[in-house]
Amino acid sequence: HYHVPVGTPQIPSELAGDVASVVGLDTKPVLHSGLDGVSNRDVPNGAMTPVDIARAYGIDQLWNAGLHGEGVSVGLVALDAFTPSDVERFDRRNGISGPAVDVVRMPDAPDAPGDETGEVALDIQVLRGIAPSAQIVAYEASTNFGSMAPVIGRIVADGRVSIVSISFGLCEKHYPNDARQADEQELAAAYAAGISVFVASGDNGAYDCRNLQLSSGPQDRDLTAS
Repeated sequence: HYHVPVGTPQIPSELAGDVASVVGLDTKPVLHSGLDGVSNRDVPNGAMTPVDIARAYGIDQLWNAGLHGEGVSVGLVALDAFTPSDVERFDRRNGISGPAVDVVRMPDAPDAPGDETGEVALDIQVLRGIAPSAQIVAYEASTNFGSMAPVIGRIVADGRVSIVSISFGLCEKHYPNDARQADEQELAAAYAAGISVFVASGDNGAYDCRNLQLSSGPQDRDLTAS
């Protein structure tokens, strides 16, 4: 069972004169890796290099087998622009010389990097780190509820990629119904086209809803984990 406070703790009257407040009440499990055989040396504090990621997720075994993303094209849902020099610096630092990132700009794509540019850059760097020989096609669009479906639709129509990566998401109950239905329709089209779509579970795992509303529980799904 999972227990979490859903309101302000009530101090018994007999203790009220001695207790000013109750803080830090949280019973969430301590974060730890769910991967067998992964130690703190595999997931160091601070930034992770491609080698660190490969070791933590067992990708180094694929590397040793000669698999580096050759002949694979990956579509990235990028709900912002990115600064190419950030990726170039990452490549130089990690000895990556794969294909340059190809950019497809949607009609609502921003003219310059905005608040989410760091996330887009991170997505690109992780993809290049684990599959340096793969071709990345970044589909740039604006960051709003209605952007996801058109991007997925464009990816399917282009037919350029067999894999799609999405790191953006929001608590499902805070997502407009029409936008969610449009997303589901386009994702079904991607599935029918044989495109594999991989989506992050959210910055808070399955608890993005609780991050917005304390009383939310596991029954309130993160859209990205649906």
